[in-house]
Amino acid sequence: MLLNRYTKVLCISDFVFDDLNKQRWSNLARCRFFVNTSRFQPDPATRSRVRTALAANGRFVLLVAAHLIRWKGR
Repeated sequence: MLLNRYTKVLCISDFVFDDLNKQRWSNLARCRFFVNTSRFQPDPATRSRVRTALAANGRFVLLVAAHLIRWKGR
């Protein structure tokens, strides 16, 4: 009921979009500016090898991947 009052509901993943679509929401739109974490998962062997090489085992690691384009304000 809460989401019906909005003109559009932006879904940041295919999972959210598919789930709301199954519930017959008519005001859905995909927002492709977010990373779909179900598609981007590390290969366990490569992850282990890279973390060991960088002495990052047991540490929090943040990876930022960006494509800078003019309309986003570079």
